[in-house]
Amino acid sequence: LVIKFETERTGKRPENVSDKKRLGYDLKSIDNRCIEVKKRDVKYGFVFITDYEFRSFLKNKDAYLYVVFYDGEKTDIKIFDRDFVLGNCMMRQNDIGFTLTKQ
Repeated sequence: LVIKFETERTGKRPENVSDKKRLGYDLKSIDNRCIEVKKRDVKYGFVFITDYEFRSFLKNKDAYLYVVFYDGEKTDIKIFDRDFVLGNCMMRQNDIGFTLTKQ
C-alpha cells in the first residue's frame, strides 16, 4: 500500500531497504525520503519505534513515518514528518514511542 502510494506521489517506485540492517527505515524514495512504515488499528494511537528508527529520525532531515491505519475494512495512510516524530517522542522504560492523532 505504501509502495503504491509513494510510486503515485513521485512517479517512481521507492527502494525497499527494510532487509538492510540498522538503517532505521523501510523505504528510500526517489526524493530521498527515508520512510519508516507502521500499521495501526484505528482504535490504538500509540506507535513504538526502535532505537535504530529513532536514530534515523535524528540524523535524516528527510525522515518520515507513514502510518497505515486500518479498521478491518478500509485503510488510510497518515504521514508524519521528522519534526513531528522527534517533537512527540517519549521514553517509556526501554521503549520509544509517541501518541498519534489521526486527523
